[in-house]
Amino acid sequence: MINNPFAMPKEVRELAERNIEQAQAAFGQFSDAMSQVMIMWTVSVRSDPPYTT
Repeated sequence: MINNPFAMPKEVRELAERNIEQAQAAFGQFSDAMSQVMIMWTVSVRSDPPYTT
């Protein structure tokens, strides 16, 4: 049997998969939070009277 130089142990592959899942979840939470911030910001900007001197 020929050894594959690119083969990874099963444990390393599982760890990498879990890390990717966690990163995707964190990015999703960040994206949701930024969407909420943008909604609140646009509502706030629309409700404030324009600045005049």
